[in-house]
Amino acid sequence: MNMGDMNSGNMNNNNNNNMSGRTSNGTQVNIMRFDITKNIEDTTTIYTALPAHAEINSRLDANSADNKGNERPFVINGKSFDPNRVDEFVASNSTEIWNITNNSPMAHPFHAHAIQWQVLTRNGVPATGTDLGWKDTFLVKANESVKIIGKFEPVNQGDYMYHCHILEHEDAGMMGYFRVGETGHLDEF
Repeated sequence: MNMGDMNSGNMNNNNNNNMSGRTSNGTQVNIMRFDITKNIEDTTTIYTALPAHAEINSRLDANSADNKGNERPFVINGKSFDPNRVDEFVASNSTEIWNITNNSPMAHPFHAHAIQWQVLTRNGVPATGTDLGWKDTFLVKANESVKIIGKFEPVNQGDYMYHCHILEHEDAGMMGYFRVGETGHLDEF
């Protein structure tokens, strides 16, 4: 949907390929209406090149396909959530690139607390459309890899969650902790 110079617009769902596998039988459903009341200058800055200090520091693999029959089939990096385990260590004021890979047959919305991300690529193809801009949640489709970049500034030192934003998947263990510290090295914690 491109609002352009419109004063209002509707967002409709006529997608017959939703996550539940059920279809809308071609029926259009009104989801939301936008009424533009004021034009505001866009001051957004988008990287033209990655910062020199950005590194690929983490790889998160969401997987439910290989765990059928498991009491807790929804995992990240082959592990179900453990509140006593920190999964990732991040330095304050750093810029990191993470690869999120979904090896399951369904889409998973990835969400991280305390940080905004920009999608860089999907399966190696540069981000376009709704992937542009900062977000804290984005969809990782079935059998897809999404490369994201995030600036951990200003993020207070401490523990934060990342997880699938489908409540039943999160509750079934598809989440983890990341810890933000001064250097991001394990020995400082």
